[in-house]
Amino acid sequence: MSTIYNAMSDENIVRLRITSLDRTPEEITTLVGLMCDRSWHIGDKRSKTVISEITNGWILNSGLPKSASLETHIQELLERLTPHASKIQTLSHQASVELSIVVYASTPPALNFDKTVIRLLSQLGASLDIDLYVTDNESS
Repeated sequence: MSTIYNAMSDENIVRLRITSLDRTPEEITTLVGLMCDRSWHIGDKRSKTVISEITNGWILNSGLPKSASLETHIQELLERLTPHASKIQTLSHQASVELSIVVYASTPPALNFDKTVIRLLSQLGASLDIDLYVTDNESS
């Protein structure tokens, strides 16, 4: 599946993020049928901050090293999620479901999502969030 062309990326992070005011992370795990990599409850303090969480949260990472290609991260995560798509889509009516992509790159990558990725995001009821950070490689 040729989903994204990402030249010269230094680090890629891809994860599914589900947040809810009504569903606890434990309920989300039960409803989705997958264990998450990280979760929090309303009122929990964010690590290394004084900020309290205002939603319950559940995150499933691609599980790949940050050095893996963006295409590989997305393919791996979506393949894991596909068998659970109908459960996640049902949950998306009462929670926020988002595919989160974070790219740290030395040059701006070309991002191209093919129709397979778009279709799977729709089947999940997921929005797409891309954070792109271009790092400065010039030495001063």
